[in-house]
Order: sequence, then C-alpha cells, then structure tokens
Amino acid sequence: MAVDRVGWCYSPQNATQILLASGLIPFYGPWSDVADLPFKPTLVHVSVAGNIKYNAATGTAFAIAGKVEAFEIGWHPVRFDRIWLNGTTATVSAWSPL
Repeated sequence: MAVDRVGWCYSPQNATQILLASGLIPFYGPWSDVADLPFKPTLVHVSVAGNIKYNAATGTAFAIAGKVEAFEIGWHPVRFDRIWLNGTTATVSAWSPL
C-alpha cells in the first residue's frame, strides 16, 4: 500500500472505485493552453510522475498563471483553473465532488 500527500493509504487497484463511491468524478482531459477546466478540481491524481504546467485558482491571494512544478505519483490536494497541454509531462487526472 502506498501513502500519498493526502495521507491516504490505497492500492492502485481500488483507488478509483473508492473515489467514485465517495462522490468524486474524474476529468482526464483534454488539457488546453487556452481554456480553463470545466470545474475546479479538489484533487489531482498523478499516475506517471512529471511536470504539470497550471494556472492556480483565481480569486485567491495566490493566483498564478503558467507555473510549472514537478509532481510525484499520488493524490495532490490542489485548486487548478487550467492544466496546460504544452509543458505538462505528467499523466494526470483532475477530480471534483459531484
């Protein structure tokens, strides 16, 4: 079992089923350099480590556009407005409550 930044212990085989049962829905892209995500995710899951280029949630004191940051495999509690197509090398999915 792996432990991620959220502090959850999970096996990769059942993580998706647990999250779907808890009322979270996934978004797997397509990512865009010009359009924001259709919702504000509360979690992102990285299945292949790499960089994510993103715009941080607007309307906050820490709004950032076009930041590139390395993400390890696991669940990350973030609030992104956009995940960029160019500049993102990680395999990522965004999750939000129904």
